[in-house]
Amino acid sequence: MKHLLFAFVLLAALATSAVSADFDPTDFPWIFSTYLGSESEDQGASVALDTQGRATVTGYTSGTSFPALSGPRAPQHGVDVFASRFDADGAAVSNVYWFNALTLFAEDEGYSVALDAQGNAYVTGYTRSEDFCTVFGSVPGYHPTYYGETDAFVLKIRADGSGLAYCTFLGGADWDVGRAIAVDRQGNAVVVGGTWSTDFPTTPGAVQPALADQRDTFLVKLNSSGTGLLYSTFLGGTGQEEALAVQLGSTDGVTDFVIHVTGFTNSADFPVTPGVLGPTYRVNTERFIYKLDLTTNSLEYATYLGGSAADRPAGLALWMGHLLVAGSTESNDFPTT
Repeated sequence: MKHLLFAFVLLAALATSAVSADFDPTDFPWIFSTYLGSESEDQGASVALDTQGRATVTGYTSGTSFPALSGPRAPQHGVDVFASRFDADGAAVSNVYWFNALTLFAEDEGYSVALDAQGNAYVTGYTRSEDFCTVFGSVPGYHPTYYGETDAFVLKIRADGSGLAYCTFLGGADWDVGRAIAVDRQGNAVVVGGTWSTDFPTTPGAVQPALADQRDTFLVKLNSSGTGLLYSTFLGGTGQEEALAVQLGSTDGVTDFVIHVTGFTNSADFPVTPGVLGPTYRVNTERFIYKLDLTTNSLEYATYLGGSAADRPAGLALWMGHLLVAGSTESNDFPTT
């Protein structure tokens, strides 16, 4: 079955008006809706809006031409990452990056995109292509060489669409994937995901410097040029976990050095902290939330959040001094208020 990515943008005035009892959905009119795709399967995974209302979308395609009916046709090659920016009215795509690597039949997928104040786009995901970071020519990067198996990647697309500012592999000798990305006011990218690699790079003073067992989450902060690690750590227990969403900033909105992360775990010994809402692992797959302060290099809290069946997070955000977490649950005893 053919799948076409579709994108739509709603006018969002939430930055200046709080949702209240008299909320009227007609205050947020439909701006545009459009397809973006090829002759084969295409998936959109993440979208971000810049200050001009332009939407940047990332995901992956298995097509041999992208976007649909335009550009050169390539031999069948597998699954590729794309990043596309729509004009504010959706009438045109102002730039398209299609990472059509030469590694035949490799799978490369984009999972998350974030924008800085200047409109530069930061993308993470995973790749199995040794030439992934050189598709658009040689660019700087912390680690320009493919580690092996499956690597996470981090790349930065210039705001004017003229090319990549950097691209780097991120991982070790085993399986690694970047699931979510955020960028601070200095242009430093924070990436979270999952890794099986015992040799995943960490930095001195990391909260957890070594893989606990099986698969752990990772958290990496890259410098603004993408050429060095400012911070890198594992976090996990003896089972499996993966981080799926990240949010920067304290609940008072003062600092970018506070990082909130959510994901899932099946480890009974996930490193929770005293006095939290969910101190004990129950059963199956549970979501976790943790808060890391890089100014003190300390885990402020880590907690389970779930019931007696499977629980999965989807995203998180900071709003009016509160941390909001969304997701799904199969637990009829999930904690409610």
